[in-house]
Amino acid sequence: VREQDVVNPILATGEVHADKITQIKPRVDGTIDAVFVDVGDRVKMGQPLFRTRQADYRNRLAEQEQALALAQAELKQASGDLERAVSLRGKGVVSQGRMDEVQARFDTARARLGMADASLAQARQNLADATVTAPYDGIVTGRFVDEGTMIQVATSNAPVLEVAKLDTVEVIAQVAAVHLPRLRPGTRVTVAVEGVPEPVEAMLGVINDKVDARTRSVEVRLHLPNPDLAIKPGLFAKLTLHPAPRRAPVLERAAVLGPAGDTLSLIHI
Repeated sequence: VREQDVVNPILATGEVHADKITQIKPRVDGTIDAVFVDVGDRVKMGQPLFRTRQADYRNRLAEQEQALALAQAELKQASGDLERAVSLRGKGVVSQGRMDEVQARFDTARARLGMADASLAQARQNLADATVTAPYDGIVTGRFVDEGTMIQVATSNAPVLEVAKLDTVEVIAQVAAVHLPRLRPGTRVTVAVEGVPEPVEAMLGVINDKVDARTRSVEVRLHLPNPDLAIKPGLFAKLTLHPAPRRAPVLERAAVLGPAGDTLSLIHI
């Protein structure tokens, strides 16, 4: 009998999930007039995905630009009137009532200019929002709308596309709660994914603080690198977790009677 470091692996099963997955919807009302990508296409962050018809938003932008120019002219006129009124008021020519009237017109013109400036900024934003871009590097995993579809943003929840980040995937598994004292973030894990020839080495990332009262299990999560996209979301995964070793007395298997064909080489207590 001797003391030795012993590691008791913990087995678990789980499922592969995308690191991120986003359903992309229009930002403004209108008819979808162009979809630039299809299922399976890889996209880069900021790449155009689809476009809502821009004609109406271009027209509104032009209207707001003219409204801003008009508000600027009105403020210029009101400012000149106010300067003259102040000058004449100092000479006793303009009454207080007239002075108040000129001041009110100036204040109104200044407020209108602010409103016109805000409306112009909104019109520019709406035109920019007519083209929707990718939120991150990923791959298109769903296309639900074709050109010509009219969408009202306020009343429709239908996405146009689905984009997923798959260069890194997440494995979510359930582990029996009895093993919780032996688990820590950073615990080494060997992951065997169905359809992937070689197991992947990883580190345990997250241990959920909530224990499922029905199954007496706890959720664990870890990330796997997936640069060639060989690991697909939805695949089944077998996990072997390797907690920290513990010291235990051991003896050779041959010293203990046991079932024929037993391949264990050591017995530990």
